[in-house]
Amino acid sequence: MPNLAASALASASSHTIAMVVPNLAEAGCSEMFAGLQQILQPAGYQIMLAESQHRVEQEEKLLETLLASNIAAAILLSVEHSDTVRQWLKNASIPVMEMGAIRSDPIDMNIGMITLRQCMS
Repeated sequence: MPNLAASALASASSHTIAMVVPNLAEAGCSEMFAGLQQILQPAGYQIMLAESQHRVEQEEKLLETLLASNIAAAILLSVEHSDTVRQWLKNASIPVMEMGAIRSDPIDMNIGMITLRQCMS
């Protein structure tokens, strides 16, 4: 079995995509996870799912840990983040997708609720 941590360190990237949700019980979270997994697993990616519990400080702790593990991308089911998190994600030079509401200043990519509903139907 390959050592994925060593591989991620050697390549400065991994095949892990972080998905941070405010609350796992919220409508659409499990469907979104399942849909992304159907697309990403065949492409060789794994999703690491984390819950911020609607707390900015929790999201900071989670993303600090996730970014330290050289994630390949981040999917955030929220558009409200601390300035610290926004800066970390910009500096990480990875794809970042914020989902929920449309922001005038997205970190990278931003998908609103109408588009999300269309994708899920």
